Amino acid sequence: MSKNTLTTLATLAIAVAGAATLATSAYAQDSEQPKTREQVIAELAQAKREGTIPSGVLWLTGRERFPEKYHVAPSTTSRGEVVADLAKAKREGAIPSGVLWLTGRERFPEKYHVAASTKTRAEVKAEYAEAVRTGDIIDDGEVGQKLNEEFPLRYATTKKARANNQLVSQR
Repeated sequence: MSKNTLTTLATLAIAVAGAATLATSAYAQDSEQPKTREQVIAELAQAKREGTIPSGVLWLTGRERFPEKYHVAPSTTSRGEVVADLAKAKREGAIPSGVLWLTGRERFPEKYHVAASTKTRAEVKAEYAEAVRTGDIIDDGEVGQKLNEEFPLRYATTKKARANNQLVSQR
């Protein structure tokens, strides 16, 4: 298929999705009068502006795919603070760029000074062991929660909770 054909099919899919969304919401209303063409066009335009029309292979809305484009609340950060934060990020090599989207620190580690750790290796290992024991580490799955949040009974902290956990695990 040519690029124009794919673009046309994608546009058609978005239009059908928008029409289906609007049709569903139209039937859900208790209004006795049907909507005018202008009302439907206005609602579609508003849905596009708000990023609420799902599209693509994953059927995600624009807001889900590009949250940075749909800013909900006005920023409380002043322009000066933003400029200062950007300058600091540039100095620290924290801004990703390029095809691989690597930060300056990742691409050129020799250019950026890394502060020496204040903890000994033994302290770090003990801290890690405690985090593993209590489930205070992020699960490597897709959820992104700490293990003690994802599996609260496995990491029970009170005596009663541990007793309940043992009863559950014995079943």
